[in-house]
Amino acid sequence: MELNSPWVLYIGIPVLIALCLIKFKKNKEAKDLGKKIANTEFVKETSYFKNLMKKYKILRALAIAFCALSVFFTLLLIARPVEVQKQSKEEFKRDIFLCLDVSSSMDHINAEVSRTLKDMVKGLEGDRFGIVIFNSSACTVIPLTDDYEFVIQTLEALEASFSVVYDGTNIAEKQRISSFIENGTSERDGASIMSDGLVTCAFDFPDLDKERSRIIIFSTDNALNGDPIYTMDEATDVCKDKKIKVYAITPEYYTDEKGFTRAITKTGGKVYKTDSEETVSAVVKAIEKEERTKVDDRTIAAVNDKPQIPFVLLIISIISMLFINKKVGI
Repeated sequence: MELNSPWVLYIGIPVLIALCLIKFKKNKEAKDLGKKIANTEFVKETSYFKNLMKKYKILRALAIAFCALSVFFTLLLIARPVEVQKQSKEEFKRDIFLCLDVSSSMDHINAEVSRTLKDMVKGLEGDRFGIVIFNSSACTVIPLTDDYEFVIQTLEALEASFSVVYDGTNIAEKQRISSFIENGTSERDGASIMSDGLVTCAFDFPDLDKERSRIIIFSTDNALNGDPIYTMDEATDVCKDKKIKVYAITPEYYTDEKGFTRAITKTGGKVYKTDSEETVSAVVKAIEKEERTKVDDRTIAAVNDKPQIPFVLLIISIISMLFINKKVGI
């Protein structure tokens, strides 16, 4: 058992001792100042008087002791006795990044990915989720987090950005919504530089030196337009080296199908074509089958109040003091 506020005893006990000493001193002074009765020696020598005085002193000492104990147990209750129970809880988690090619050719696919992944995020428990978008440059929209409500809100904003259609009359609305996916993704010449976007996403995983289950959902049509820093093979080599599985979602027809598939599968992942409405759901199911990795054990401390024993002792002390006080005046 521990005390939540031990300072109460540190202050209260010295004060209690000081009050007792003051009480005894006052009693002694009152006794010395009192009037003496003559010729009491004979009475004091009788066995009856001696027995009464012995009984009186014992009862008086007990009354004072129970009074001090009552104050002590009151201080103990104020100090709040608690029991701290520590439990070690093993946690198994996955780290998942959504990495989206936000070039306009991918809008219809990204809208479906964003819409479907909302249901996946709602079912997550303990896993962390993040979002990276890229075109000629990459931008981290959400670092890994377990704030699922925020992730869902962001996926809804992405879905709206990918779904808006320009009909010649909604220029302001198109610009307002599309700005969400344009900020930070066109910082250099080119478009759909997916290998650099994938590497950026890979290095957004924290603690890459630690064993974790890491997954990237990678949406792109592999239609490179620009000069990348990494080739796709080099990008997937980085993922393989960091033990990051990449699950790619592509249009039914995309650039360099064989080379892209070979690069993705080396990470332990797979390429999924959007040739049916169930494609994104199939990716989600594949990810859900991925084993979670045990992360650091988490110790949970439960603090429970334990006032029962001091309270019972306080009641016993008060009742005893009142019972003795009827027989002895202090």
